[in-house]
Amino acid sequence: MNERLSTLVLILFGLLPPALLSLRLLPRRRLPWWAVVTIMMVTGWGLVLGAAMLAESPEGGSAAMAFALYFGWAYALVWFAPWLGLYGLVALVRRRFRQSAKEEDHRHAA
Repeated sequence: MNERLSTLVLILFGLLPPALLSLRLLPRRRLPWWAVVTIMMVTGWGLVLGAAMLAESPEGGSAAMAFALYFGWAYALVWFAPWLGLYGLVALVRRRFRQSAKEEDHRHAA
C-alpha cells in the first residue's frame, strides 16, 4: 500500500511543474512568478517528504528521509529548472508568433 502511495506522490511531484507553468501561460489567470516559485518550493518539498516517509522502512532513520526533510525544497527547485527552460522556449515561440501575426494584420490593413 505504501509503495503505491509513494508512487502516486512521485507522479504528482513530476506533474507539478508543468501544471504550474501551464497556469502561468494562461492569459486571464496569470500567476505571478513569486507565487509559482513559492508553490513549487512548498508543495514540492511536501511531496518529496511524503514520498520519503512512505518509502521509509519500519525500522526508520534513513538518510533519504533526512535529505527530504532538510533539502526537499532544493530538490523541488532543481526539478523545476528544466521546466523553466522549456517554458521560456514556449513563451519565446508564442511571442514571436504573436508579433508576426500583428505585422501581418498591419500589412493587410494598410
